[in-house]
Amino acid sequence: ERDNIYEKLCPYVERAKGRDEQAFEYLYHHTHEMMRFLSQIFVLSGEVKDIVQAIYLEVFCFLPLLKDDMAFCAWLRSVDYHCCLKAVRKQKETSIGDEKVEHIKNLLEQMEQRRNFFAESEASAADSFTSVRTPEIKLQAESLKGIEIPKPEPVQKKIEETKIQKGK
Repeated sequence: ERDNIYEKLCPYVERAKGRDEQAFEYLYHHTHEMMRFLSQIFVLSGEVKDIVQAIYLEVFCFLPLLKDDMAFCAWLRSVDYHCCLKAVRKQKETSIGDEKVEHIKNLLEQMEQRRNFFAESEASAADSFTSVRTPEIKLQAESLKGIEIPKPEPVQKKIEETKIQKGK
């Protein structure tokens, strides 16, 4: 059955190599569902339409270089795979943007101010508490004063990574 499909597409591949628009349209209509399905494996569903468009743009540009018309479907899958890889690489290179980095910095600063406020409140409460209690409780309260609350690492790490990506 596959050989039948390849044989059926061969004359259209040959004509599309010569820039026959009707032959190219025929190839598109008989293969675009397969390309859409394969693309969905690699990229987000919202990008599939763009990937399929990129695939057929490359097919239109480079089809004349295909030597064996029977290899069209295999070559088409290869083009699909490479277009999906480009999209995935592009997706990884996208950074979160300066506005979002500044927003995250502001949130971290606000969190730090709140932590400091609460730490000071707790320290003064500990001071007042220790003035009334036994020496053992005073020692325990004093030991709590030196505890620092660490910054949330995932957010801080993401900010540092973004700075490195942007070259700052």
